[in-house]
Amino acid sequence: MAVGIVGFVDTAVNQWVRDPQREQSEDELRAMLCRSVWAVLDATLRDLGVELSPQQRVADLKGA
Repeated sequence: MAVGIVGFVDTAVNQWVRDPQREQSEDELRAMLCRSVWAVLDATLRDLGVELSPQQRVADLKGA
């Protein structure tokens, strides 16, 4: 999953940088990538019985 997420973000950013007629601003791209990565992480973790909030700090997790 990690390799897929990194590849997705890398490809999206590189394509955005190369596109002279960008339809999204940098802030819009960042927000879309954050939502997309969170959706993948959330779905994967829920399948494993783990529920997290996007506002939850990693340092506050039990056993972290």
